[in-house]
Amino acid sequence: VVLFNGQDLYADYAQFAPSLGYVPQDDIIHRDLTVGQALYYTAKLRLPPDTTDEEIEDRVSRVLSQLGLESTRDVLVGSPEKKGISGGQRKRVNLAMELLTDPSVLFLDEPTSGLSSEDALMVMNVLRELADSGKAILLTIHQPSLDAYRLMDNLVLLGKDKNSKQPGQLVYYGPAYPDAVEFFNPEGIPNVPPGTEPSPDEIFRGLAKRPSQMWAQTYNSSQYKQDYVSDRVGKTASQVAHSGVQEVEKPVGLSQWLTLVQRYFTIKMKDMTNTAILMAQAPIVALLVVMVFGEDASVKLDPPQGSGERYWQESSHLSDWLTMAEKTSTSIFLMGLAALWFGCSNSAREIVGEWAIYHRERMVNLKLPSYLGSKFAVLGGLCFLQCFILVAIVNIGCKLHANAVGLLLILWIVSLVGLGMGLLISSLAKTSEVAIALLPIVLLP
Repeated sequence: VVLFNGQDLYADYAQFAPSLGYVPQDDIIHRDLTVGQALYYTAKLRLPPDTTDEEIEDRVSRVLSQLGLESTRDVLVGSPEKKGISGGQRKRVNLAMELLTDPSVLFLDEPTSGLSSEDALMVMNVLRELADSGKAILLTIHQPSLDAYRLMDNLVLLGKDKNSKQPGQLVYYGPAYPDAVEFFNPEGIPNVPPGTEPSPDEIFRGLAKRPSQMWAQTYNSSQYKQDYVSDRVGKTASQVAHSGVQEVEKPVGLSQWLTLVQRYFTIKMKDMTNTAILMAQAPIVALLVVMVFGEDASVKLDPPQGSGERYWQESSHLSDWLTMAEKTSTSIFLMGLAALWFGCSNSAREIVGEWAIYHRERMVNLKLPSYLGSKFAVLGGLCFLQCFILVAIVNIGCKLHANAVGLLLILWIVSLVGLGMGLLISSLAKTSEVAIALLPIVLLP
C-alpha cells in the first residue's frame, strides 16, 4: 500500500499524478531535438492548455537556470551517433522535464549512473537544493562518493543474502551519515585514522559480515526502528488530506494532438538523413517501373473498336493489345505494392523506437488518439508526397491513360493502410530490428 498524505496513491492516481515527478535511469529524450525544444514540447504537453507560449518560455528559462543548463538551450540533445550535450547534462535535462510542472515529490532511478564523479556530485547538489526548497526526493543510488552521500538525509537499505530464497528485508532506515556507517560497524572501523570520516562503502562491508536476517533483527530492536518506523505508523505529515496535491487542468485531445504533430514534424525535419532515404524510395521505384514497361504500358484498358470480329481474328492487334493491357495493369499493381510498402516502411520503427518516451508520457497525461493521430498526420503527409512523386514520374514515363488524381487518391489510401500495418508491427515488436524483420513476413503474403 502506498499512501500520499494518507490517501491511496493507486486508487486516486490521476489526482496525484501532477504532484509526482519520475526521472528514469535511462535518458528518455528525443535525441533529434535541442534542449530548448525538448523542454518546450514537454511543457506544452503537461501544462494547462491556457498556458501561453511566453509563460512556457519563461518557465523553461527558469528551470534551465536552476539546473545550470542555460548554455545548452540551443544545443542538440544528441546520441552516440550525433554529438550533443554531455551525459551529465542529459541527466539534468531529464530532471528539468519533470521540474517544469513543479512536482512536490520526485522519484529518481539511479540519477548518477554512468556519470563522472564531478557530474554525479553536481546532480546530487541540484537535488539537495530542490529538497531544501521543500520537495520530497526519493532516489536509488549505487556507490556514492562521500561528498554525495553526505547530501542525503535518510537511507533505506534492503538486504538479501546470496542464494537465499527469502525476499529482501529492511535492514536499515534512518539518518544517512554517519549513523548508517556506525550502525553496520558497531565495533568501529579498523585501520581508519582518528578524525578521518569513514567512506560510505563501510556500510556494505559491515552488512556483508553478518547474514541479512541478523541485521534485520538488530534493526527491529534498535532505536532507529522505533523513531523512524514504529512511532510514525498511521501518522501523516499534514492534517489536510489534499495538502501538496496540485489540481492541474490537462491539455484537451485536440490541443495535445497539435503539439504532438508539431514535435513529430520537427523531429522528422531534424533527422534529414532518414527522411531523405524515405523520400528517395518513390522516385527509385517509379524509375524502375518506367525502365521495365516504358510506353508499352500506354494503353486504354477498354479494347479499341476494330473492324469487327474477323478483323481481330485475322490480325495480331488483339494479341498486341492484350500484351500492352497486361503491362498496364502490372505497372499499376506494382505502384499499389509500392504505396503499401511506403506506408509500412515509414512507420515500422516509429513506436518501438520511442517506447520508453511513450511510457513516460503515458504515465502523465498522454492520450492514445492524440499520439496515434500525430503519427498518421505526419507520416500520412509523407506518404502523400511519395505517392505524388510515384504517380507523376510513372504517368509521364509510361504515358498512362489514367485519371492521375484518382490514381493518386487510391494509392494514398493504400499507403495509409500500409501505415496502419506498420504502426501495428511497431507496437508489437520489441526492437526496431525485429520490426524491420517482420515487414516482409507481413507484406509478402
